[in-house]
Amino acid sequence: MIGYLKQYPPLLQFVTFVGFFIGFMLLYILFLNTVFPAFSGYTALELYNTANQKDPKVIGYLKLTQFLYTLTVYLAPSAIFAYLWQSRPLAGVGMHKAPAPILIILSILIMFCSLAMVGTLAEWNQSWPLPQSIRDAQAQLEKITGVMLRMPHISDLFINLLLIALIPAIGEELFFRGVLQPVMIDMMRMKWLGVIFTAIIFSAIHGDMLGFMPRILLGFLLGAIYQISGNLWLSIIAHFFNNGMQVMAMFLFQAGYVKTDPSKEEHIAWYLAVASFLITTGLLWALYKKTPVPQVEATDTEED
Repeated sequence: MIGYLKQYPPLLQFVTFVGFFIGFMLLYILFLNTVFPAFSGYTALELYNTANQKDPKVIGYLKLTQFLYTLTVYLAPSAIFAYLWQSRPLAGVGMHKAPAPILIILSILIMFCSLAMVGTLAEWNQSWPLPQSIRDAQAQLEKITGVMLRMPHISDLFINLLLIALIPAIGEELFFRGVLQPVMIDMMRMKWLGVIFTAIIFSAIHGDMLGFMPRILLGFLLGAIYQISGNLWLSIIAHFFNNGMQVMAMFLFQAGYVKTDPSKEEHIAWYLAVASFLITTGLLWALYKKTPVPQVEATDTEED
């Protein structure tokens, strides 16, 4: 069965992958409505409605659902699909070798230097005339996230770095960049159009209309890192850095080491956004020049 799907056209591969995603999503919903209440004593709705409490049990169950969501909805379907899609699955998704240190540094710098651009897009996105129901739903989601990011102890920091930063980085990058992006590129026959569409899908699936545009930019940058380098570990590291930076900033704020609340949006001057764009573009170019041979295109389908 290994590499079985490579013989089929990209459109059928895409439909199959979407089917995997929907199937595993339904399994996760079934778990939340049957198994989870049986051992936790909470339905998913009750858990989210009580998420403003400081009960460690509630916080633990919230983190458990976050972990299982990433594992079931992103990691499992993409890993199974990659196995059926490529004769060498790890090489096919760009996870067969460790990246050079200089490429790791450049990938992290790309994410860090793009922050002003991302912040400017977020500020604009927040001004969209969206229905109040969407804003209320977003407020509830932020409340739940705030509960999970309560870190009174250093152990909470490491748990959150694992559950909120590292595991989602691996699962989402394998799903979106390792599998979906190459399939989209093969379907559209245009590399960067495939990267852009994958970034749009990446943002849309998260269901956050108030963060839709900045997440597209982040998705595009992660996709660009993978498309340029052919190494998925670089996108995973960059994604982990982005998530981990937010977790670390929240911990430092709660511990009193910094005074600025990272959950509050701040105005960013236009010239900082322009500088961010120029520097990030330059870093992407440097990543391209430092990558000896782009390997994203070396899929089994194209070798055949």
